[in-house]
Amino acid sequence: MATVSLPPRSLKRECIGFIGLLDTDHLPFLPAGTVEIGWRLAPEFWGHGYVTEAAEAWLAYGFETLGLEEIVSFAVKDNSRSTAVMERLGMVADRPAISTTPAFRTATPRSSGMCSTG
Repeated sequence: MATVSLPPRSLKRECIGFIGLLDTDHLPFLPAGTVEIGWRLAPEFWGHGYVTEAAEAWLAYGFETLGLEEIVSFAVKDNSRSTAVMERLGMVADRPAISTTPAFRTATPRSSGMCSTG
């Protein structure tokens, strides 16, 4: 996981959240070897594009450096901010969700724009 820090315009040096890739072998409802991208951000920093920007970098790292074929993310259906980030990243819904179960999104190199053009 990586931390996201405040942009240079602030003199404060504080952790505002985290984002990163995680092995999900501890989650029995996902196939072994599944990698998740996840994030948490303090509410006062929502809506500035920090998560989207950092997630784009982590997806590129996962696909281009680690050679992953798929990265998943999930949030409860009512977490519209996280699902909107997933959509901006090009992640596609993998299964329908109801209000109390995770809404799964899947990224592949092609769906997230991370595939090579050569």
